[in-house]
Amino acid sequence: MKKVFTAVIVCGLLLSFTACKGINLPDRPSSQTENGTASQTEQTTEEETQTSGVEASVPNISSEPPTENETETETEAETEPPTERQYKADDYVSVGKEKNYKYTDRTDNKYNVTLRMPKVNSVGGVSFDELNNVIKEDCEQYFTESDMSMKGKTSLIVSEMSYKYYLNGNVLSIVITHKVSVGSFVTYGIYNTDVRTGAILDNEGIAQAMGITDYEELREKIKSALRKDYGERYAGKNLSGYNETFSTTMSDSNIDNSVLFIGKDGKIMAQCIEYVQAGGGMSSQIIEIE
Repeated sequence: MKKVFTAVIVCGLLLSFTACKGINLPDRPSSQTENGTASQTEQTTEEETQTSGVEASVPNISSEPPTENETETETEAETEPPTERQYKADDYVSVGKEKNYKYTDRTDNKYNVTLRMPKVNSVGGVSFDELNNVIKEDCEQYFTESDMSMKGKTSLIVSEMSYKYYLNGNVLSIVITHKVSVGSFVTYGIYNTDVRTGAILDNEGIAQAMGITDYEELREKIKSALRKDYGERYAGKNLSGYNETFSTTMSDSNIDNSVLFIGKDGKIMAQCIEYVQAGGGMSSQIIEIE
């Protein structure tokens, strides 16, 4: 009996153990793993949010190729020709010849004179050979005479040869001054050229360059300016034969022999002869044409 009871108890314990083993109890370590995974997921989400914010703050630089219009604009800018250079008066004119005469003549007169002749440089491919030849032909005689005077120790005839020049638009004007020692008599050489072509300009060419279509009207202005200048210089000064010299000064031939040029600030100037003595006395004056 005792053995039977013991066996029953053992069977009951085995049945209880088997039933308990079939129950699915929660696994503790598994719960900890789920919590760790959730934390990692949340952290990853926050990093993605922060990264997204950084990306939003970076400028959106397009990698698309330029449009056809943009390409044409860039090509035009690259192939645009350079701006044409604007030349100055100093670019055109330089010293063509210069010589100093320093000596004492036979009568102990001392000289220290420098003669200068200009030349017009070839600028922008334009040649001024014709003009330079005319200037040289007109001025070379003064060098020759001075060379002979210094060599022979005689009086120097020319005490000054200098020049000024003016560039107004396309017109270059050169004024050469020749001063004679005796009586300080002055003459002028006036030369005008179109710097675009190298052509020598006469009075009508100067008028055209100034936009004056009626040359006769300009001629009357020269006459008026000469009359005014002559009267201011000699009227009422007991000039010998005033009426005769005035008439000769205002003659058509004398007006036609005047030489125009364009001077400082674009003013029209004229070199004119004024007769100051009956029988041929004269002076060369430069006057402004209003």
